Amino acid sequence: MLQIIFDRKFSKNKHFFNEGFKLFFIFLLILFTTCANDNIYKNHPKWQYNYILYKSYKSLYRENKNYVLDFKSGDTILDTKKLMNKEIAIFHNSKLSVISEEIKKNKSLKCLILNGTNLKSFPQVIFEMPQLIRLDFAFSCNTDRNDSFIEFKKLRNLELLSLSSCSLNDLPEPITELHRLKYLNLSQNKIGDFSCKVGKLDSLIELNLSWNKIQILPKEIANLCFLEILNLSCNKITSFPFVITSLYKLQEIDLSNNDIKELPVEILNLKNLRTINLMSNSKFHLSKEFAIKLKKHLPYLEEIDLVGTFHSDKEIKELMTIPKLKIIFHVFCGTNTYNN
Repeated sequence: MLQIIFDRKFSKNKHFFNEGFKLFFIFLLILFTTCANDNIYKNHPKWQYNYILYKSYKSLYRENKNYVLDFKSGDTILDTKKLMNKEIAIFHNSKLSVISEEIKKNKSLKCLILNGTNLKSFPQVIFEMPQLIRLDFAFSCNTDRNDSFIEFKKLRNLELLSLSSCSLNDLPEPITELHRLKYLNLSQNKIGDFSCKVGKLDSLIELNLSWNKIQILPKEIANLCFLEILNLSCNKITSFPFVITSLYKLQEIDLSNNDIKELPVEILNLKNLRTINLMSNSKFHLSKEFAIKLKKHLPYLEEIDLVGTFHSDKEIKELMTIPKLKIIFHVFCGTNTYNN
């Protein structure tokens, strides 16, 4: 009898323990998702890219409902019947390794995203589709041969091109012939000495060079007079690139995860600047006096990210007193933002 009572009590306790464990696990899950803010995404290139890509998909859907979407498909050969009369085709993380010649018959196709596929090289048939406006090969084609890019100049209508994680050592010269290009993503490659010929892409609005090995920017980057967004995060930059200060339309600068120590006075020339990201520049220091100058001379400046920079508690409190400027200092399960 005692044994039965004991077994029942043990059974109830065991049930309570299981339920308690489940609740604890749910709590941890909620805690983790709360921590997963934009600043944490910036520390991982593929997470960051997929997050940006997700937002890009949403904008594509708003612009046009005539699309085909294929996530994690088991098909190795692209079924061109799916693309008939479609303007947008998105193949993300699929096993796709061959693209049929039939695809060029679809004269309506303007946006082709081949992100994370099993393609070993750039399909030649794509270069017979001059109507393409957006082309994304991120995490798909690994090549450092310059002759692989010769045909790209045929895509004269391209406005968006992503070659993220394609094992590039530099900006391929044929890409510089795409004079209508507005958005260029060369993130997560092996670029060290960035090509001076980037200056020929004078229609660029956004340039992503994050997760490379860049130390110095070429002076020709000053020719990008329409550039609004520049991402140089996760490189090997030791001083603020002076050439940036002549990009008068610049609105966003991301220099996080470098080794920059200070901002030059010439940054005050960037009157349209809205955000400056200097996260994880461990030796960077911003005085209250210069922060006040920034806000005074840059009327649109809204946010400075200083997470992981060199500031004492006293200095942080002083920077907090600057009105109408959002300064981010600490990230741990959320963001402690000082916004006056």
